[in-house]
Amino acid sequence: MDMLEIVLSWLALLASAALAYRVVASRTPGPAASPPAEALGAAAVAPAVAAWRMAARWLCLVVVFWLALLLPLVALLRSRAEAPALDLPEAATPEVAIWQLFWVHLLLGTAALVWWWAREGSSRQALAELGLLAAGPGEGSGAVGTGPQGPHRAVRELGLGVVAGVAGWAAVMVLLAALAAIVLRLLGPEALADELPRATLLLAGLPLGLRIAVAVSAGIFEEIFFRGLLQARLGVLASSALFVLAHAGYGQPLVLVGVTMLSFYFALLRRWRGSVLAAIVAHATFDFVQLVLVLPQAITAEGGAEAVLSTVAGGGG
Repeated sequence: MDMLEIVLSWLALLASAALAYRVVASRTPGPAASPPAEALGAAAVAPAVAAWRMAARWLCLVVVFWLALLLPLVALLRSRAEAPALDLPEAATPEVAIWQLFWVHLLLGTAALVWWWAREGSSRQALAELGLLAAGPGEGSGAVGTGPQGPHRAVRELGLGVVAGVAGWAAVMVLLAALAAIVLRLLGPEALADELPRATLLLAGLPLGLRIAVAVSAGIFEEIFFRGLLQARLGVLASSALFVLAHAGYGQPLVLVGVTMLSFYFALLRRWRGSVLAAIVAHATFDFVQLVLVLPQAITAEGGAEAVLSTVAGGGG
């Protein structure tokens, strides 16, 4: 590790600390929830306890932002500067890649768990702050709402999520195919990458069960973290930018454009439904279509990158 990489790593840590404070210090918009019954007798949480809970949330988010988002970006930029044409190493196995991916999802899930554990109000309120309980009609704030809960709503959200996932996949493919055609016409074939991203090749080579596990894991943990925790506090633009940053390892502009489209799509779905349940299912469905039904066939089919890049917008995860 040279001096430049050390400096960039420390800057990434400082940026993570500032971003985490912005999230922790933010209050979700919308109507304030009624104070929990247990808080009425205690009047208020002791300042020291409140500070400790805020510190726990802040420290956990610093670790997540630094290790899962900014530090990998530093490594990616350094690797691109030193070796622009990075080939897939023969020793790189799918097991290594999948362990790394689940490790990132574990970080995101840990952040959500710590957020719930270090709550100031009721458990229900903390779950609503993570988008796991629906807000009132038309609200995307994560505040505890009065909308219907229970198995009937869950079934509706699951069904809607599957339909939204398939529709989102089709829409993104059409838009990316049109964008790729425009780029080809204006700039020529050299403007598009002639190789698929390394991460895409590794994901497509996984056993079927692991590909399904990746799709489900990404849908759950990424949506809870980015759409549930961050969107209500940073807004759609900032949370989507961080979502794209988390997928920067794909490296190719057209792929990242697809990731950006998906992020806004899931963000709108979260705001419309008032919880992240439909977005979780839609995300998992999209990745299932990509990893199980499309990528293996697209990679093994004959043809250049122009013919298959429109099928790898999300890349899975």
